[in-house]
Amino acid sequence: MHPHVNLIVGNEHRFVEPMAMVEHFVRRECKIPARDVATLLCAYRGRQQILDDIWDAAENARKRKAPLVVFYYGHGYKGGFSPNGGDIAYADVADVMTDVGFLFVNASCYSGSSIDDFKKNGLIP
Repeated sequence: MHPHVNLIVGNEHRFVEPMAMVEHFVRRECKIPARDVATLLCAYRGRQQILDDIWDAAENARKRKAPLVVFYYGHGYKGGFSPNGGDIAYADVADVMTDVGFLFVNASCYSGSSIDDFKKNGLIP
């Protein structure tokens, strides 16, 4: 079964084109149907809306018993990321990703700081 893919684009124009290439790869090369690929342009999305979008993707994957791939490209800080210029803690993302197999590709500064929060939630060993 193919995964559900959530592509989260940070709040600057320079993040858009590379994520468009990732979307192209996911849809064309990996042959994942468009209905299972969501691209979130986050410049004008609120923190809770972004978390809700990740939750919806995780819920979709849970229902289908499929893995979830979340790919983020944008700004990050120690303990979280900033897709819309505001802060979203990795602990909040870890809370959303319980009970679903996932791959979190995080192309941001301080991306490694997500590991402790994911470990605390039992998402990784």
